[in-house]
Amino acid sequence: MGRGRKPNNAKVVELLGPVSHRPERPEAPSSASGTLTANAEFDTDAKVAWSFWTLHMATAGMSFPIDSIALQAACFAYSRAMRAERELKEAGNPNRWRADISAARNWKQVQAFCNEFGLTLVSRNKVVTANPQMQLDLEMEAAINS
Repeated sequence: MGRGRKPNNAKVVELLGPVSHRPERPEAPSSASGTLTANAEFDTDAKVAWSFWTLHMATAGMSFPIDSIALQAACFAYSRAMRAERELKEAGNPNRWRADISAARNWKQVQAFCNEFGLTLVSRNKVVTANPQMQLDLEMEAAINS
């Protein structure tokens, strides 16, 4: 029995074209971008994260109302991480080790959310935006930084 990948039959190659001519990325999402609504229970840190992320997502054409709950969770994780960082800086804090663990856990959550939303340098390379000019800007930024 031979090893390796099973070759495509001629009909599949005819329909899709050769591998080198296939599009690299899917088309941009067609759903209309809209206004995201912030949570009324946000504290100051969460509001700062919300304002920053929604501004940049709207500029890139990536703000969809369906994402608002997950983005709110990212803002809450950011707020918890900042609170833990402040607790770490307090002099004489007897629960310093708890704050350290909490900060690390919450920063991991923030990083995971940022990856999902295309807010990190690596994940931005995989994002297709509805705004063609923004897509070019993202590709140029990736080329310059690599």
